[in-house]
This record gives sequence, C-alpha cells and structure tokens, in this order.
Amino acid sequence: MKTREERQALRASMPRTPLSAHHMENARLLPDRGELLYRIPNGGIGVEVGAAFGEYTAEILEKNRPAQLYLIDPWSMDRYSSGLDAIHSNFAAEIAAGRLHLMQGTSLDKLAEFEDDFLDWVYIDTDHSFELTWQELLLCDKKVKRTGRIAGHDFCTGNTVKPIVYGVVEAVTKFCKDYGWQFEFLTVRIARAFFLLPEAALISSHFTEILLVADLFHPVDVAAVQRLMDGDMRHRRIRGSTMPVFFARREPDGIASADLADVPAPALGEALA
Repeated sequence: MKTREERQALRASMPRTPLSAHHMENARLLPDRGELLYRIPNGGIGVEVGAAFGEYTAEILEKNRPAQLYLIDPWSMDRYSSGLDAIHSNFAAEIAAGRLHLMQGTSLDKLAEFEDDFLDWVYIDTDHSFELTWQELLLCDKKVKRTGRIAGHDFCTGNTVKPIVYGVVEAVTKFCKDYGWQFEFLTVRIARAFFLLPEAALISSHFTEILLVADLFHPVDVAAVQRLMDGDMRHRRIRGSTMPVFFARREPDGIASADLADVPAPALGEALA
C-alpha cells in the first residue's frame, strides 16, 4: 500500500486536461453500467477487456445480444485465476456456438491482434492506471469503427477503501481532447462508467438528420440530396465516404443553381462594309 505522500505524488504526476462544453454537450446520465448496454446497437462485434469471472459478460449477452463478443483477460492473478474456469462453465453454449471468444493475455497484446476499424465497441475494465488506460484508449481508437463506441469502468479518482489512486479520468479526458471523442453517457454509481463516441460519428448523425429534414420539405419525387454510389472522398480524420451532390428539380444531371446560359444567343449585328 502506498503512503499518503506517494499517492499525492502519483496524482500530481498525471496530466490535467481541461475539457470544453463541446466535449460534454451530448452527454447524458444513466443509473448504472447495465443501462449502457441498451444504448449500444444490438448484433455488433464487441470486446470486454478485463472479464474476470464473467459477471458483466452475462449482462452483455442478455441486454446487448452482440453477434460476436471477445473476452480479454490474463486470468493469471490469484484473485482472478479461477475466472477462466467459471467462464468456461457458465458460457459453454455461447463458446460452442462461436458467439463468445476467449483471448487470454494482456489487454495491449490482445487488442493489437484485431484489424483496424473492425470493432463496434470496446469496454475497458483493467487496472485503472493512467499509463495502461491511455495505451488501451490509443489502441481502441484504431480498432473501433468511426461509428463505434469506447466505454469503460471506474471513471473516478480511485478506491477510497484500499486506498488506490486511479488514472481513468485523466486518461479519458486527455484522449477526448487529443483524439476527437466526446462523452455520450456517464453513470452515477460510485464506480462510475464512461461511454464515448467519436466526433466523426456525431457529424455523420447530424448530417443524416439534415438530409431527412431537407427531403421532407423538398418537392415530391425529387430527393433533395443523393449520395454518389462509387465516391471515395474523405475529410480530415474521417475515413473514406461518399459526398452529397444536390440535384436540380427538372434536370437531375445539371447543377442546382440558376443556369444563366440557358437562353437563346443574342442576334449578331450586321457586318461593317
């Protein structure tokens, strides 16, 4: 157990990253992390990092119903060494069906094995130190889709009983500011959970809402906006995607603006002798 002075020094060594209202403007409060699972789209590919005995795994399978769930844990510490046997016993059917996959090893080693932009969401519950949480978030930024989510446990200053200093808050806030993520949900339980979405997903969501409104008020039978089917455009920090092109009402192949050249040519004057 660290002394009071050692804990103070550890706290002082971690970065303090101020966030703006921009990072919190879409955040909502939830009672607990079980409610988070109803907010993640069903049928996705998810990872629980730090599965231990599988208590939260059972909630994930029941409430979120992912198509594929990967569990990452070393299952090597005395405290959790029996967790692997418990998971094999309690989730034998899901493992046999190929729906649940066990990845024994460290979080950084096993997260690195996934292809980039492969995962729909990741839930992190490891040692809660700043250094490890920061490295896990950096890996998740690569492995999670631009429409995906990153969540985690113990978004708080530490364990007041033991006592142990956590660095989750410092790592998450720095990650949001440096890599363009925002808070979508926070829970109010003592062991708070965080739920992040990339700003790229928020931009995409707002753009879809704009298209729906535009289509509602546009004249019938002509869509206000149509995406290019074979486009491969991109913006800064947003992966390749189609770009919208506005249509004119009666000439869908034209430009949606006044065509000043679409008039008869003026008559030529008589030639001079």
